[in-house]
Amino acid sequence: MVAKIDFPETNFGGTEDTTRNPYIDGTYHINAGAYEPGQEVDSTVIPDDWHTTTVEWAPDSIKFILDGQVLRTYTGSLPPGPMYYVLQTETATEGSLPADSVFGHVLIDWVSIYQYAPATVTPGTSPTVTDSLTPTQIPSSSPTPIVGNNLITNPGCETDISGWSGWQGTVSRVTTNPRSGNASCKVTQTTGNVYTIDDVKDVIVPSFGQQYNATAYARN
Repeated sequence: MVAKIDFPETNFGGTEDTTRNPYIDGTYHINAGAYEPGQEVDSTVIPDDWHTTTVEWAPDSIKFILDGQVLRTYTGSLPPGPMYYVLQTETATEGSLPADSVFGHVLIDWVSIYQYAPATVTPGTSPTVTDSLTPTQIPSSSPTPIVGNNLITNPGCETDISGWSGWQGTVSRVTTNPRSGNASCKVTQTTGNVYTIDDVKDVIVPSFGQQYNATAYARN
C-alpha cells in the first residue's frame, strides 16, 4: 500500500484557459493512485499571487488548509509509512499539451516541516495529542515554529541554494518579488515533462504517535 498527498495542485494558464482547472485543489491518493470520496479537495482560489498551503498529517486525520482555512479533514485510510516532500511541475495534468514554445516557472518563498510534540498513545486507544497547530491567515513574515525548529535548514534560499536539488530542472536563487525575506528558490525546467525541486536529504524520520506539519509558499 502506497500513498501520496497532492496538495496544492493546479494548472497554469488562469481562467482564460478553459481546457484545464485553474484553481488550487488537491487529492489524497492511496493504494496505487486510487481514491475514494472525501479525498478530493477543491477551492475557488487561482494561484496568481502568494498563498499559504498546509498539510497537517496527524495519526487520525489529514487536514488540507489554504490561507488558514481548512478545506477538508480526511479520517479514512491514512499513509502507512514514511513520506517525503517534493515540489514539482509537469507539462499537463489534464486537457491538451501546451505548445513547445510555452514555458512557465514556480516561485517558492518558504518551505517548513514542523514536528509536533509526540502524542500519548496506548495500543487500542485513540491518541491524545499534546499540541495542536493553529494556522494563521497569510503571515506577513516568515512563519514561527509551533513546536520545535523548522526541519528545513535553508527554507527560502536566502543566501544560496544549499540543501536543494532539481530533478529534470535547475534550482536558482532569485531576489525579485520574494514573499518574505530577501529571496526565494526558483526551479526551471531543463528536460522531460515533469521537473521538481527536492530537499537533498530526508529530513523526517517518523515514529508512531508523532505529527508533522508541512507548509510552503509557492506561486507560478
